[in-house]
Amino acid sequence: MLENYGSYNTTIPKLLASFDVEVNTPYEKQRTPNLQQRLASFLSGLPDGFNLCYRYEILDFVAQTHDILKVPEDKEDICVNNIYSFCANMILKTLTDTDINHLNRK
Repeated sequence: MLENYGSYNTTIPKLLASFDVEVNTPYEKQRTPNLQQRLASFLSGLPDGFNLCYRYEILDFVAQTHDILKVPEDKEDICVNNIYSFCANMILKTLTDTDINHLNRK
């Protein structure tokens, strides 16, 4: 999902450091109190951070993540429309409580 461009490796700590400086401002925290929503908005604005451009790629990614062969047709639109929120949730699950508290600080 996250790309490695030669010597530049987009890691979760680097991604979150950029998020914290660029988007996680007091104004944004007031405007969007939910950390997952703020992170999802940030992820959706990244130019090359995700190699998920097409509908079928998103659906394949979701299917692999949930260890299923295919996303049910009635769930496809939900998966595509919420991919950045899903990814934000996956990233936040990797963090410790201390990291989350740091991102939620006032």
